[in-house]
Amino acid sequence: MIKPDIPINEHERLMAVKDCHILDTEHEQEYDDITRLASEICELPYSLISVIDENRQWFKSHQGLPINQTSRDLSFCAHAINYPDDLMIVTDARIDERFHDHPLVINQPHIVFYFGVPLVTSIGVAIGTLCVSDTKPRILSDKQIGALKSLAYQVVKLIELRISNKKLENIIVEKNILLKEINHRVKNNLAIIMALLRTEKNKSNDMQIEHIFEELLSKMYSLSILQSELYMEDNYSTLNFGMFLKAIVEKINYTFGAKTNTMIETELSNINMDITQAIPLGLMANELLINCYKHAFKENKKNNLQVFLNKDKNNKIIFKIIDNGSPEFDITTNAGSGIELIRDLASQIDATVNFDQKANGLSVTVTL
Repeated sequence: MIKPDIPINEHERLMAVKDCHILDTEHEQEYDDITRLASEICELPYSLISVIDENRQWFKSHQGLPINQTSRDLSFCAHAINYPDDLMIVTDARIDERFHDHPLVINQPHIVFYFGVPLVTSIGVAIGTLCVSDTKPRILSDKQIGALKSLAYQVVKLIELRISNKKLENIIVEKNILLKEINHRVKNNLAIIMALLRTEKNKSNDMQIEHIFEELLSKMYSLSILQSELYMEDNYSTLNFGMFLKAIVEKINYTFGAKTNTMIETELSNINMDITQAIPLGLMANELLINCYKHAFKENKKNNLQVFLNKDKNNKIIFKIIDNGSPEFDITTNAGSGIELIRDLASQIDATVNFDQKANGLSVTVTL
């Protein structure tokens, strides 16, 4: 028996084997289907997908042979990988000087015929073979040889798909680590800014300045909610805007509703919204809700606030706020209402804003 030579590119080849992440993996139907087809097409009892490691040949799939690996020194396939551009054909191993006294030839399973197609990756190295064998001499037809070459090509594509998927998994892991770090830093920075705003607010004895700080805190809190909602989502490009809006309504009512007797009614559908739409719409909601408490509601009356989020029959998103506030306040003309900001935010997401001012309050409808 002649032991197989070591390929001149062995170091590069072993690195390619490692990059495949295939050694010692479980059986997979895709590979077993290929070895089954190879046996059926060639009408041979044995077929293997072998991967040649440093000291062994390991079988990703095997038909007919109840073994998972052998020593590399005993591997027919380890001879084949030395000639990645050629097919390896052993018509009768009993009279081949390389294999005539081979343990697998003189003992079970008594291999006589061997045909191997090297599995050559896109970087040009042979990591193993797709091979078929029999216990008697055989000759394969051109069609059978062509079919085996096609099947070997599919094995390589499956392995390289595995490599791509593994790289993608690593990118996702790295991305998640980075996102956790970003989330931690953003969360801390928002907390610091909000703490500073509260400190400055508490220092002030001017009610008007306190209201300004409260509005700034409300905006920061909205951003904090948005950041938290995004971090909890698997998809960082969208979020459940209904849940986000509910948190904003509750926080603004907690902040500004202490001096008003306000009854709140909400009907908020769970609508997943692209983040590029959610941020501007969330800031619009923040401005409109603050306006209700700051300008429309009176301390000595029963105030009603209704907030709706749903989709119409044309699948358009409808966000509506209705209040029964003072008719003396006209949001469209009052300089302190943030109307320009609201209109600017609406233009960013191609939304239309309709203000319906009546004697019994204001209705604002945003459609996008």
